[in-house]
Amino acid sequence: MTIEIKEKGSEAFYREVVSVTTQYQRLIKKPDLKYHDLFKSYRSMGLCMAVLFGMQLWLGALDGFNALRITALTVVAVVVFVVFLYDRMMRKLVKGYIEDERPSTVIMDDGGIEINKCNAQIVRLAWDNIAFVRKFKESICFFAKDNSRIVLAVTTEYEQEIMKYFDDNGIDIIRV
Repeated sequence: MTIEIKEKGSEAFYREVVSVTTQYQRLIKKPDLKYHDLFKSYRSMGLCMAVLFGMQLWLGALDGFNALRITALTVVAVVVFVVFLYDRMMRKLVKGYIEDERPSTVIMDDGGIEINKCNAQIVRLAWDNIAFVRKFKESICFFAKDNSRIVLAVTTEYEQEIMKYFDDNGIDIIRV
């Protein structure tokens, strides 16, 4: 079966895909683990740490700076920097996906599933290398068993076609 995907996925779809691939290790260990939107998590964590940093500065200005307070300020500053840097990198990934104008083709056959970007980028997973398939709010993701950390994602618009292919061809994959 071949699915021609001409339209671009939504920003929400790409944000979800980036969050899901970032959580690959956790999801492989527990496929039914609750999904966390890492964009919201990192933003919240960064803001909390920035507030903590501000409080430490304020308290230091009132009480004076000692070695413990300077150490706490340094640790909190580094965490704030890393969280915001990681959030920025994830946003760049989403922007890159959105700007990619190449149409995709999803091909499912006896050998596995393949996503082809205009014959320039082809990613294929064999059926026996798929740990599980999970439906999220915006995407259906195929997780690789091996250490490649590959996650193939398709928008949920094609859910019925994919599940019908599984049922028609007797493909027995864990569906979460």
